[in-house]
Amino acid sequence: MTETNIALLSRVVESSPVIVLVCFFFIGLLLRWHYRMEERLKQKDDQIMALQRETLQAMHDVRDAVRDLTGAIRSAR
Repeated sequence: MTETNIALLSRVVESSPVIVLVCFFFIGLLLRWHYRMEERLKQKDDQIMALQRETLQAMHDVRDAVRDLTGAIRSAR
């Protein structure tokens, strides 16, 4: 920050500390909201990973069933 910006910021803080407190309050709310969004995204990622595992297991089960049926058909001939 330049000296001009620092001087301007000092004047704002001196003249209206309530505005500064309100700004800090809103920054705190934004940080809290950000943290909650990160937690929700992590939960969604975990759900997606679980669904991918289930899908992969189902694909393996289908593959095994097809292999078993193919083997049964071939042995029946």
